Amino acid sequence: MIKKFTLFLLLVLPISAFAQRFSQYFSSTMVESFENPAQGIFKPDTTKMMAFNFFVPNLSASAYTTGNATTTLKQYLFLHNSTFPNIYVGRNNFNTLSTNNNIYVGMFKMFADLAGKQEIGFSWQIRAEGTAHFTDETVQLFDGGTNFNNLQPYTNLFNDRYYAQGYHQFSFTYRETLSPKFSVGYKISALSGIAYDNTTINQSDIIFNKNQSDGTSALYLNLIGQHRTSYTPGSFAANNVVPNFKNPGLSVSFGVEQHNEDGVHIQYNIKDLGFIHWGSDPHIYNFNHTDTIGLSSGNAGQNVYNGASFITQQGGENKSFTTVTNGLAEISATKYFWLDGEKQFKYNPILVASKQLFYNGIAGAFINNVQYGKVTVGVMGTYDDLKQFNLGGKIMFKSANAEVFLGTEQLLTSYDMFRAHRGNLNYINSNANFTGAGIFFGFALKFGADVESPANASSIPMGEDEGFLKRTFKNIFGKKPKDYINSPGATSP
Repeated sequence: MIKKFTLFLLLVLPISAFAQRFSQYFSSTMVESFENPAQGIFKPDTTKMMAFNFFVPNLSASAYTTGNATTTLKQYLFLHNSTFPNIYVGRNNFNTLSTNNNIYVGMFKMFADLAGKQEIGFSWQIRAEGTAHFTDETVQLFDGGTNFNNLQPYTNLFNDRYYAQGYHQFSFTYRETLSPKFSVGYKISALSGIAYDNTTINQSDIIFNKNQSDGTSALYLNLIGQHRTSYTPGSFAANNVVPNFKNPGLSVSFGVEQHNEDGVHIQYNIKDLGFIHWGSDPHIYNFNHTDTIGLSSGNAGQNVYNGASFITQQGGENKSFTTVTNGLAEISATKYFWLDGEKQFKYNPILVASKQLFYNGIAGAFINNVQYGKVTVGVMGTYDDLKQFNLGGKIMFKSANAEVFLGTEQLLTSYDMFRAHRGNLNYINSNANFTGAGIFFGFALKFGADVESPANASSIPMGEDEGFLKRTFKNIFGKKPKDYINSPGATSP
């Protein structure tokens, strides 16, 4: 049973993490232009004017776990049983399990106008986010509580928290160059909720009875807390994944890219700031219930899971609610260095800082990209507030009108998990309190007519050399953005 529980957490509950978050910054790839909307992907006299991924999924997926239970979860995942190493009863040690999935099913973008180098785009992606924290004692229960020797109540050793949210995101993006120093972009998204599940246990008590008259053992489990779900338990089916707007939502992203005279490029982003209203078949359970759970050998894990699920589904009512998406505030910077006189080798160091707006989460990254011709190799290091350091790598082929890349931001731990999957006991039983795996992949092509500058254009564009946002700024303030930026006393953003 614990194997099913582990797979459920790793593969079904996509949880908020910094997965494939940083590798494509300042890459001018199609994925980056949707994630960081101020980033452009078209270049006059070089590229075609339309781009599409032809429904080849551009994806990122990752999972990691931290805490004493890491080895136990790996043993159950790959060996179907465990010796429960490093699990300590009575200390209330917490573990964190996190996964993240972001799949761009379709992306289309086009160069709209030379005036402001305007770009517009449309995308359909499937996202998921959340978090999970559980104690060593929770994991040990799946062994029937053999390490619980005290017959007195165990109090508040099972105050776990689980959260997951999945949804479709249909987006429109607009990007414009305001001046030689500034580019801006925004992304407006309609959301369609797939599933939401949130359980918070505020108080927990367990009493063991290992000497019942019939020779079996049992435990009395009492849990107090709240369980919110977007569907009636047991009713979720495959057709719930089909896009609809029974659970509607909205999110926005906004980005600014600054180009300094010394060659430093800086991006400022507020990303995926939004909400989802769960109104299709939501339920809220304020539970305070006790259940007797049998601990017969071979069925203990299944019984514990069923008992806990039964308790958290008591005291329910059908009631809609609204949740927020995982909004982010980010800043990133880079500078390009040519390593040879013929401009074949280019070095591109990138620094990124990211903060979740509604949840606890801070991360930073340092990316080192070396490009030779059309091939880029990148090595990156990331660090977050869980004190995790990850080493990652990527390889990318990018020409003017084609791009494909593959990599991971969890290079070493992904290799360890691969060896564990192949049955290597050293990697399965390694005494580490952190492990994980991840992968990202992207593909896109540009097609259509060439983007031509006025000097090389086959037709002469008419009208002012101003984009929509620049004209709006001028109409409101009476000045163009570049006039305002260069005016006396003005300060740059």
